[in-house]
Amino acid sequence: MTATITLSCPEGIVMAADKRCTIPKGLDDYDFEDNVNKIFAFSKIPVGISCWGLASFNGGTILDFLSKFEREKIVGNEDINTVSEKLKTYVESHYSGVKIGMGFHIAGYCTNGTEQYPQIRHLFHGPWNRAGKFTNEDSNCEYHSLKDGAKTTFTYDPFIALFNGERAIANAFFAYLPKIYPKNTQIVLDQLNLEQTIRLAKIVVNMSAEVLDFLYVYDHKVKPKAVAGLMVAQITPNEGFRMIVK
Repeated sequence: MTATITLSCPEGIVMAADKRCTIPKGLDDYDFEDNVNKIFAFSKIPVGISCWGLASFNGGTILDFLSKFEREKIVGNEDINTVSEKLKTYVESHYSGVKIGMGFHIAGYCTNGTEQYPQIRHLFHGPWNRAGKFTNEDSNCEYHSLKDGAKTTFTYDPFIALFNGERAIANAFFAYLPKIYPKNTQIVLDQLNLEQTIRLAKIVVNMSAEVLDFLYVYDHKVKPKAVAGLMVAQITPNEGFRMIVK
């Protein structure tokens, strides 16, 4: 399993992921490896990347692949939008046959004049992508069609939740609560401080792992067990990227 979540609040960005890797052995049979790192810290720029759906990548670990990407492609002055475009080209050139759902959360800050603002991008291969092709999505923008259907516009939200992999718990928190309870019962990220946002990310990832002990997984010979292991990182305008739980 993988549960990964990236949250932005007024004080910073939080990235969290579990540390389990699920390895298919055959039809409906799996091995599990724990203590797998799923968050990558660039050494040259204050940008973080987490990954989902990746048991291995090009015969090695995803962090080895990202380290190679940084050595070969990152100069040191790139913002997150440039990084995501470079990574899209790099991944497509090295993994042209990919067909499974997989992707990366890429998070950091961009500068507009003297002002810094959070930016989160989602680079992923989905079921609608051709083999080997990835979508580079600006996760801070939501697109809406106007009533006449002739135009499309978007709204920008700096404080968002992006989650992938095992996402039942995250969906319950961020998507379903506002629908099944009164309108004012929802998590509003722009009202949270950094400490609260870190706590929330930990709760979502830990619960996503624990709930597997109570779910019926059909046709699986090996039932996944709850995962002990969590990675959490924060990115702030002043300190940049910092791993706070390894």
